[in-house]
Amino acid sequence: MDNLDDLLRLVTSPAYFFDRDSHQIIACNQQFANLMEYEIKDLLTMSVEQLRPPEEIPLLARALAASPPEGAVEWRYRTRSGTILFVQLIYRNSIYIDKASDLNREVRMVVISKWDTTPVKSAEALFGS
Repeated sequence: MDNLDDLLRLVTSPAYFFDRDSHQIIACNQQFANLMEYEIKDLLTMSVEQLRPPEEIPLLARALAASPPEGAVEWRYRTRSGTILFVQLIYRNSIYIDKASDLNREVRMVVISKWDTTPVKSAEALFGS
């Protein structure tokens, strides 16, 4: 995945690519590995489902089947230690030409733009409607 790795080295935010058919993570940058508390080699053996809290897997399945929305989306991720991160991310679908196998792969690039370990409180939740 040299071309994807080269691209991810240019991205300063945590980012990764996954295969849209298998949901396998196929490339990620060091920032993403640090955020998730994993080594890159370990992340490359994982699927995107393994990075999410179990209760969000049905929602993730619906999102994986849909086209990416415009703008940032809020999600929760689960780090290696079990800490829940509240993140804003942007993702886009693309086609990656794998030169080693000479096959086109449908991939999704995910860039995490903001993250925190505490949920943001909405005004409605604090003060009612």
